[in-house]
Parts: sequence; structure tokens; C-alpha cells
Amino acid sequence: MNRPRRIVIATGLALVGLLTIGWTVSWAQAGKKPAEPVKKVEDSAKKPAEAAKKPAEQSKKPTEPVKKPSAPLELIPAGTVLLAAGDGSTIHQAAWEKTAAYDAFAKTGLIESFSKLIRGILEQIPEERVQSATEIYDFVTEHGLTISIGFGPGDGPAIPYLTVIAHDAGPHGDALNQFIEGLDGGIELTKEQVSKRNVSRVLIPGTPGVEVAWWTEGQHLVITGGMGAVDAAIAVAEGQSPGFASSANGKKLAAKSSFDRTSLFWLDFAALRSRFGAIPLPINNGTTVAAILETVGLESFNQILVQSGYKGRSLWSTVDVDAPAPRKGLMGLADPKKATMTLDDLPPLPVNNVGFFAHCMSLAEAYDQVLELARAVVKFAPPDASEHLEDVLGKMSEVLGCDLRDDVLAALGPVQCIYSDANQGVLGSEYGLIIQVADAKKLRSTLQKVVARIADEVPAEFVTAIERERHGQNLITFRCGGGAMNPTMLISDKWLCVGMSHQIVESFAMRLKGDLPAWKPDAETAEALAAVPKKFASISVTYPRHTYRVLVSLTPFLLEMGEAAMSGVQQLGLFPAIELAATALDIPPAELVIKPLFPNVAWAVVDETGIHMTTRSSAPPVPILGGIDTSTVAVTAVGVALLLPAVQQAREAARRTQSKNNLKQIALALHNFHDTFQYFPQGTLPSKELEPDERQSWMVQILPYLDQAQLYNEMAIDMQESAKWNDDSLEEFILTQIPIFRNPSRAEEDDEEEPATTDYAGWAGVGKDAPTEKAKDNKKGIFGYDRATKMRDITDGTSNTIMVSDVVAEGRGPWAQGGKATIRALTAKPYINGVDGIGSPHVGGFHACLADGSVRFISNNIDQDILEALATRAGGEVIGDF
Repeated sequence: MNRPRRIVIATGLALVGLLTIGWTVSWAQAGKKPAEPVKKVEDSAKKPAEAAKKPAEQSKKPTEPVKKPSAPLELIPAGTVLLAAGDGSTIHQAAWEKTAAYDAFAKTGLIESFSKLIRGILEQIPEERVQSATEIYDFVTEHGLTISIGFGPGDGPAIPYLTVIAHDAGPHGDALNQFIEGLDGGIELTKEQVSKRNVSRVLIPGTPGVEVAWWTEGQHLVITGGMGAVDAAIAVAEGQSPGFASSANGKKLAAKSSFDRTSLFWLDFAALRSRFGAIPLPINNGTTVAAILETVGLESFNQILVQSGYKGRSLWSTVDVDAPAPRKGLMGLADPKKATMTLDDLPPLPVNNVGFFAHCMSLAEAYDQVLELARAVVKFAPPDASEHLEDVLGKMSEVLGCDLRDDVLAALGPVQCIYSDANQGVLGSEYGLIIQVADAKKLRSTLQKVVARIADEVPAEFVTAIERERHGQNLITFRCGGGAMNPTMLISDKWLCVGMSHQIVESFAMRLKGDLPAWKPDAETAEALAAVPKKFASISVTYPRHTYRVLVSLTPFLLEMGEAAMSGVQQLGLFPAIELAATALDIPPAELVIKPLFPNVAWAVVDETGIHMTTRSSAPPVPILGGIDTSTVAVTAVGVALLLPAVQQAREAARRTQSKNNLKQIALALHNFHDTFQYFPQGTLPSKELEPDERQSWMVQILPYLDQAQLYNEMAIDMQESAKWNDDSLEEFILTQIPIFRNPSRAEEDDEEEPATTDYAGWAGVGKDAPTEKAKDNKKGIFGYDRATKMRDITDGTSNTIMVSDVVAEGRGPWAQGGKATIRALTAKPYINGVDGIGSPHVGGFHACLADGSVRFISNNIDQDILEALATRAGGEVIGDF
């Protein structure tokens, strides 16, 4: 890599790191003191404080509003279904200064350092709009914003309108006018007086009267969008129409909360359901929206309210879901009688854990509800959707090697816990999963079946299961990719523990035995847990000191790296010179920053009224090392790098299983054909005039036994005399993809304008003349161009004779074509992945269907003589294990 490229990459990494850290710390600064604007852009965008004192200077024709609302909520029209509001930092400054986050980030100077850094960069960007955006951001964060979406009264057209209240921004309406007038694109701004208000309007091109308008209402700037939104908002402001504030929902949102609330989000789902429920959908004879919502269980979901703010030393937030019991479908998963646990129900966790999340829910019952929901939902889908779902469910047990519901989920208890262990992992901590066990005997039996299936189905170089006794527990490690990943699990009488490494599971085994101490709440954690009810549905505890220690410690390094990288970039002339206003010397010690922090606690309670979640924290979640609810940029990158191969391997395993199932279906079709005609299909349909590769293949003959009878009949197959496989009259049919003839692991797609191909071929035997009658009996396989093999002809034994196998991409041919496209013989060594086209996209080997109907995965390293013996039907060879 050349020097300029290294410098550019280093610059990018440093700036990404610095901006990530700066955003994280600034996010915690919910109640910052008003900041000076970067630059005065023009008179209409003066410093908010000055503009507020001189509103007359901002408008040539100031108009005194009819009414001066005391709160932005009073300007919101009735019919509002969504409301998002933030008060701004100015009015909550006193509460902010009492929090631990203020002590950690503001008092230590960390916020000031990052503000200096970011503003220093922005000041050096010669773009006026960047400066304007900075001023707007400052003003909004200091003064606040209210946004609502609603509908007009009655059952009229369901056209929503938007109302935005920019708090204290009334004097800045002209600045918005100038901004719109400066835009290109033919946007026309009109101004008029409406009920003594100077209203600016912009009609949205191409819409039936949808407009955006704004005006000053008292101390606020009101912005509306929609049809008739201006009249609705002004009618509310003048008291001629009831507003949202006077409604039951408005009064509820305006009521004083138990903490110093700074922002809220509210959605009235019941109102949306009522307005849109009767609308028919273009499915299943006009099924309505309400019917779909009832099916999925959302008919009991009424509202959701999210609130955030301060409570003493804590950052506090609540989420309340109004969903009265009884609940079903999705909402039925929240059962107040079953979703209950206590701290005593937690598993033994590591002392040095960075955080954990525990939840109480019966996985078997959740599976039943989700399955019931899926079956109900597919009734609204196309007719074959239900059949497809049941087919997938029927194959699931075969793919997994066990019954997911009865053998696994029913054997588990209701408590699940994800935790982090700072003693493990490469970058700070590693995560483990612990699930309560209800039937250890059944679970162990199932695990043994899974291990045996993996050993049978997956090559050893792909996955190897290793069992070891450790500290009185049996640990099973799945060694993947030669040891790149080692997921491990153990099943004790009470707990199932799963981790991505052997060490995290072994340490759990030691805690079970008492060889390692288990986590207990210290004084700070106990104080945090004091706010948690005795019984709850879920709980999480995180320790921000660990995460912020790593975060702040990284900052000086990134600043130094950023300075060096920027210097190199400037020397190369790649970008304009930009100096970093903050340096490593401006960052306070990590120990000083983390000292005020205390454990974060969040919990959820389910009752007859709905779901209620509360969070008490000293600092916001951070994308950094450790912490059960967070991760860093570095951890994410490394995690993805490690996880992607595992995900790909899992997907490939599923695709390989499906390919194996395809061959089983082909084998069953061949046997059903034999039962009907007393012989296996001839390699190509007979013909007196056509060459084998001009005829139709044996695959055409088994279509009726693969649920493709309609296609077979439409092709008008003549079993006595083959038509040309690519005859013009058959063009439509030979383009048809047959899923069973296709290996799911195939990377490339067929050209839709070319004949559809197959990834499987019948075996003819050994030698170039094996497909013909000229071959000796001991060289012939089951398929020949003009040969119809009977079961009694397979004297080597049906379990020792290959009938059909995978083929590689280079040897793939149309499924309808006879000859080499669908029949293969062993002609030149190496036989696998050689000139004969036998092989597969699977790692380590290929699938082969034997004459007895079984499917085996054959290693690429199989002895060539054994493979020859498997290719013949009457070679007389003795075949051992393969």
C-alpha cells in the first residue's frame, strides 16, 4: 500500500473514531448550556437571543397574534395520532447539573473538548449552509421542538397533516422565507394574510393541493403540511376549534410525570386502527386491515408512550404500552401470569461481568403462539402458502434431526440470560447465553442426536464435535474451520450454557461447582436495584465505568492519530488544510470521567394493563467495548469478521441439507417409476432417428412423480418415440425451472432466455462407452442411453451402486436434454472435479444417491477404485466403508 493511501485511510479511521466518541458524549449532554453560534450568516439568522429581543427587526410587517399560547401543545390540532416533543436544554439546565452524567462529562471538560473539536472543524468548512445548519441545531437543542401528525375530524379522506412547532423561533420566519426563495427547482413561495397572520405557503408540485406553510404564533414558529392544515392550526390557536391539549390524551401527556421530563414520543395506534380498519386489502376477497390486525394480535394494542428526562442523579426513561389483557398473537407473548421472575432466578454470573440481560418467557409456548400466528396469517396469502408452510414445518425435523418444539424448547425453562464476561474475549469481553433447563435428560438426549447427525452429515474438516469432562460437567465443543471458532455448550441439571468459546462455558461450569465466585450486587448495584420491583418480566444491569474507561482512553490516541493523518493529507494536497482545535492534551483522565458513574438498570413489568419498561442510568449506552446492550465500532467490525464465516457455514449447511433432500426426492421418483414399469427409466427416451443428446432425458420421464404432472402432460411426452428436446413447440417448457433439479448452493443463476439446467446427473458406469450397450456388463452403471435397468440387474447391491449425484457448474446441462447433459460416466482420473463434471459446490465432497434410495455425502478424497466400484451395477467388487 502506497503512502498517500495509508495516510487517507488513517485520516478516515481517526475521524470516524473521534466523531463516534464525540457523538456519544454529546448525546449524554442532554442539558447543555446554550452555545454561541459559529457565525452570523445574515440578519435574518441572527443569534437567537438577540433575535428574540427584537422581533420587529425580523419582519417588515409585524402582526400581533390573536392569542399567545403558553405552551406549544396548545397549538396542536385535535385528531393528532402521533406526537414527538423535546423541551430543549435551557429549561432543564438545573436538573441536568444534578446528574452523574453532568459530573462525568461536563464538569470534567470532556464535552467542552469535543465541542471545541467539532466546532473547530465546522468553522473551517467554507460552506454557508453548514454554518446555518449549525445555528439551527443549536437553537433547536436549546429551545425544543414539537412535531405532530394527525387527521381531520369525521370520516373524511384519510389525508394526514403535519404540524411542527419550533419553540421560541417565531422571530425567525423570514429566515425560512429567504432560504426557500434561494432554492432552485421552480418552487414558488407565496405570502398572504390569514386571520391577521402573515402566512408563507409553498405548494408541493404534482399533488392535489398539498402545501407547506409557516407563520409566527406568539413566540413560536408554526410549520404545517398537508391539505387544509393551515386553517386547522389557526382555528385551534384562536380557540374556534378544540385542540389536542383539551382532549383526554392531551391532558394525559400534559400531566406532570414522576421525573423531570425532557422529551416524549406518543402514538395512538387505536385511532389509526379505527380510521383504517375497514379498508379492504387486495387479498383473499377483500380482507380488511382490521382483520389482519386482529389475526396478528394487535387489536388490543392501543397506545405507546415513551418519556425521557432526569431523576436526581439519574437519566430516567419509561416506555408504557397500553395493551389490556386478554392478549393474543404477538401481544399474547406478554402474559402477566407467566412473564414473572425475581433476582433469585438469575443463573450464576461472572463477578467481572460488564452487564447482563435476563428475560422470563416460556419458549415452547412462544413457539406455539408464533406458529399459530403464522398459520393464521398465511390464510390471507395465496392458496399454496399454507401448503408451503406446512411443508417447511414438516421438513424442519429432518433438517434439525430432532423436533424443535418437543425435544428442545419444551425441555427448557422460562428464564433466559445473556451476559458479558470481561475475563474472556479478545477485545474486552465475551458474551454467553444461559437458559433455564426443565428436563435435562431429554435435552441431553437431543444434543447427542444432534452431535451424531453432525458427525454423519458434515465432513470432519468442516465441523468436529469434541466432548470433554470439566468440573463435573460434560462440555461439547464444535470445532469449526480447523479451530477458527469453537462454540461450546453444557447442560447441567438446571442450566444450559452456550458460548462462542470453550473458556466462557468452562468458567460457568466452575461457578456451578463453586470453584469460581458468582456475581452478587455490590453496594452501588444494590442501590440501583432498589428501584426495581421484586417481580419483573425482564431486567438488565450494565456497568458503564468499564465501557467509558475504554472509550475515554482511546480518545487521546485517536486525536494524535488524527493530527498526524491530517498533516499528511495536507502535505499531499488531497484536501484543504484543516486543523484540529482540540488535542490529546484537552482530554481529561479516564479515571476522572468514570468516577461519578454508577450501574445502569432497566426492567420491564407486564400486568393487566400492558407492558411497562423503565431505565435508570448514569450514562447513555455507548457503542464501545463491553456492556450487554452496547458494542464498539472495533468490536462490531471484529465480531462481523468472525460471525460472517459462521453465518455462511450455517447457511451452506442448510443449503446442503436441501440438496440432499432433492436427491432423496429424485430417488423416490425413480423407485416409483420402477414400481410402475418394473424398470428404471431409460437414460434417454427411445428414438430411431435422434442422437442421444438430441433426445429428451430420463428426468423428463419422472416429472409426474415429482409433482410436475401438469408440465409432463403439457409437453405431450411420447414414451415410445422421443421428440427433439429443444423442439420449437417445447421452448416454453424447457425454460421452466424445476427446483428439485437445482442445487441451492449454486452461486450463479440461469439465463431466463436459455433452457433451465440441472445440477444432478445419472451415472452410466466406467469408461467412455459406459452409456452405450457396447460396454461390458461389469462396466455398466444404472443409466444408459438406450438401457433400461431393472432392480434384479444390480447384482453388486443397491446400497453399493450410485444412481444419481451432484455435478459441477462446468458440466451442467439442461434437465430436458438427453446425453451428457444428464448422464455421466467415469472416464478420466481424477474422477471428482475433473473432466467428467462430477462434484459439487459443497466443501469437501459431493452428494450421491444410491440405488436403494439413500443419499450419502462422499468425500473428495475417496479412493478412486472404490468410486469405480460404486459406479458399476454388476462389477463384482467388494466394497468396504466409504
